[in-house]
Amino acid sequence: MKPKTLKSMLAPLDTIEVGERILPIDQAQVTNLVESFRITGMLNPITVTAAVASEGNKGEQRWNLVAGAHRLAACRALGFTEIAITVHELGTQEQIIAECDENLCGTNLGHAARALLMSRRKVAFEELHPGTRHGASGVGRKKSRQIGDSNRFTLDAATKTGRAERTVQRDVLRGGAIDAEVLAKIRNTDLDRGAVLDELARTPRPEQAAKVLKLLQDEGARTATPIT
Repeated sequence: MKPKTLKSMLAPLDTIEVGERILPIDQAQVTNLVESFRITGMLNPITVTAAVASEGNKGEQRWNLVAGAHRLAACRALGFTEIAITVHELGTQEQIIAECDENLCGTNLGHAARALLMSRRKVAFEELHPGTRHGASGVGRKKSRQIGDSNRFTLDAATKTGRAERTVQRDVLRGGAIDAEVLAKIRNTDLDRGAVLDELARTPRPEQAAKVLKLLQDEGARTATPIT
């Protein structure tokens, strides 16, 4: 079922709650958006859901950010007081998928970020569509595998993000095999390469952090955040 769009409007910046994000804010991307917004303004609204009013905010509608963290950060950096929002009715797993898809549709993602996002997206998708989970049985599972309907994860992810199904499958395998903290440590570093991720995916999880340290020493890669 397609998520329901409730309305589009302007909202005060201080009513947007960011919460925990799958990927941290990339300050370089925020800087680029700031320069763009100075010229054209923000062309695409951020995506939010309505937040439940707290005791201290009764009477003031607040919003939970779903997608658009970099746009929000750029508007704050520019001193804007309002931001364009599109309000959607989304469940928890739908919010995760929406955040993943916005990032995955970008052009500047490295291998580690793609692996992390695709693996998180797959977990959320399978919670929404249990019949597509590996090992599931029944009519829904048979249809998904034999007909290749739109509920199959790889097809859905490829369609929504514009990536080939083989690429989706590879990213999911890497993200499922490599510890999330290890992926975060090598993101946007000298080690953020497909061959390195494949090597880590073949390494037992308890040994992956040590493996990264060895690769740093062997290759002289100095841009990674030290793993402790």
